[in-house]
Amino acid sequence: MEWYSWLDQPYLKIVNQYRQGFRHPVMLIQGIHGIAEDILIWKLSYWLLCHKPIDSNFCGICNSCRLMKINSHPDYYIFEARPKVNTVGIEIVKKIISNLYNYAHTGNKKIVSILNIEYLTQYASNALLKIIEEPPSDSWFFFSTQNFSKVPSTIRSRCIMFRLCPPSEAEAMLWVKTRSEHNELVVLSALRLSDGIPIKALDLITMHWNLRKKLYDALFVSLKHDILQLLPIMRENDIMCIHWLICLILDAMKLQNNIQESLINIDRKDVVILLSNYFSFSSLTNSIYNWNKCRNTLINTIGVNRELLLTNSLITWVEVSIFN
Repeated sequence: MEWYSWLDQPYLKIVNQYRQGFRHPVMLIQGIHGIAEDILIWKLSYWLLCHKPIDSNFCGICNSCRLMKINSHPDYYIFEARPKVNTVGIEIVKKIISNLYNYAHTGNKKIVSILNIEYLTQYASNALLKIIEEPPSDSWFFFSTQNFSKVPSTIRSRCIMFRLCPPSEAEAMLWVKTRSEHNELVVLSALRLSDGIPIKALDLITMHWNLRKKLYDALFVSLKHDILQLLPIMRENDIMCIHWLICLILDAMKLQNNIQESLINIDRKDVVILLSNYFSFSSLTNSIYNWNKCRNTLINTIGVNRELLLTNSLITWVEVSIFN
């Protein structure tokens, strides 16, 4: 399991709190998708379960460490909840509770990790609440979320909150550049399109950069002739393409206000200038609203006619520029 440099400081901060006697058994870690909060929880659990930890490090040789290394530790329970899928329901939570009241297999600690806790079913959340209100001795809970507001308030109120922030732009750029052959402007744009998360930026450059180039290049022709020329390109990954369009529109608004240092698409200022010249500021504002509405519908509406929705959104986008 790969460790990431931007997790060093959060890991040491939490471990040092434990070493100084801070013993709150329930921690909720909030982080943006792709920041690797699951890896942080895994290493914290590794250290807590270690029989002979050396300062802030686990020993790596005790029986507990050997079991963690092969992902077979009987006292480490990890689950991942997913949207619209009952992956962690009440039966799993009941089984967790039952195991926690038994003796530990390899030491005296037991750890429960639930990733994306905001997607627990209501019944599972209610059952979990009972155990974290009065947890068994030497039991630890690590929860992660990408949307703090969606975690039930009853669970939030019983957790210590830890916010996992993205690394600095300089650190993130260094990490991506050592794994990519692209120039600095491309890496910087990829990071800003990826919420500053290096893993997401590298994935964007590796897997989707050609699609982005196709979309941006096509804008030059389609805006002046036929906007529906973008449709075949957007079909390949509509959610991602809409995100890129929204970022371009935001950049065009910044450019109209002479704010250039925070441009997202720093490597494609030609496209940003095109939109800035083509649309008025009010048109750009309306465009962001319409594209966000389209994206939310695509994400949240089951069985929606995606092509019809994209077609309507593209036509509306051009009409906005005509009537403003």
